[in-house]
Amino acid sequence: MEEIAQDEYREMEFILYNCRNLDKVIDTMKDSYYDNIKVTSNSWYRSLQEEGNTLEDQVAKALDNTSVIRLQKWNKIIQDYFIELKKQSIDAYHFVIDRYVDKLDYRIILVKLDGNRSKFRDLKEESLKLLFSFAVNQGLFSSRVIA
Repeated sequence: MEEIAQDEYREMEFILYNCRNLDKVIDTMKDSYYDNIKVTSNSWYRSLQEEGNTLEDQVAKALDNTSVIRLQKWNKIIQDYFIELKKQSIDAYHFVIDRYVDKLDYRIILVKLDGNRSKFRDLKEESLKLLFSFAVNQGLFSSRVIA
């Protein structure tokens, strides 16, 4: 996986491992942001005089949070990714389901692959390259040629 940067690789694996509960992660991020909004009588008074942020402004900023937007994009990408992966390679699809969604141990997946470590590596590389191309198309990663 030399072609994909380490931070991109980690982000894609995080998304795959958490694909079932991305909505919960997004909601948790929003809730924690809302919890950190402090509305005091002083800030409320300044907002009336057009000098401060109103509560509505702060909520709008929370909804425009780049991390939340990025995860929402990933949520859309992951749905299309599974459909396309299943069309392209049913073996890679089952590998992704076993490895990331069901979180099966490496050894169990190897048993399913008849102990073929190179096939494990190839399926992992194939599935992550497809996800990377989806992310590039949505502007989450910069475009470059993956060999």
